Amino acid sequence: MGQYKVRLAGGRSHTELIVHEPDDTQAFAATTLALAEADTVYGALYPANDIDYYKISGEEGKQFTISATPILDLHPRDADTYVALYNASGSEIASNDDVGTVNTPSGSVNCTYSQMTGIFPATADYYVAVRSYYNANFGQEINEASPPMGEYGVYYLSGDPDPIEYVNRYPHVEIPTVN
Repeated sequence: MGQYKVRLAGGRSHTELIVHEPDDTQAFAATTLALAEADTVYGALYPANDIDYYKISGEEGKQFTISATPILDLHPRDADTYVALYNASGSEIASNDDVGTVNTPSGSVNCTYSQMTGIFPATADYYVAVRSYYNANFGQEINEASPPMGEYGVYYLSGDPDPIEYVNRYPHVEIPTVN
C-alpha cells in the first residue's frame, strides 16, 4: 500500500487531431490570418514528426514572447515542444526547447513546453514553427518514452521592451491523493 496520485487527462480522437491540418508549411501559414496577439490557438503535433506554422505580425524594436503551453487538462510535461521564429525568407530569428522549472499544485516540475523572448528586428510578418523536440527529421530518436506528438496551445505577446507581463498558462486538473 502507499499513496498514489491519479491524474486524468483528456485527449482528442484521431479525427479531432487531424482537423487542424494542413498547417505544415510556412507557405501555407502565409496565406492565413495572422495569430492575434494575446490569443491562444490550440494545435496538435500529429501525425509523428509534424511541424505547425503560424503567421504573426511584428513591429521593429518591439519585444515578443512566444509560448507553446499545455492546454485543457494537460500537465507541463505531457508534450515536449520546440518553437522557432522565422522571417519571411525562412531565416531563424529565435528558438527555444524547454521553459524550465514551473510551479504546479503538485510542486515544481520541469516544463517541457517552450517559450522564447526577443526583439523584432523589422516590421514584418514572421512565422512561428511548433514541433516536438523528438522529431526524427531533426535527428532525434523517437520511442514510447520520447513521443513525436502532443497537443499544445500557442500564443504570443508583444510590447515595449522590458518587461512584458507573462501570463501563467499551466492549468491542469489535480486529483487529490487517495489513501
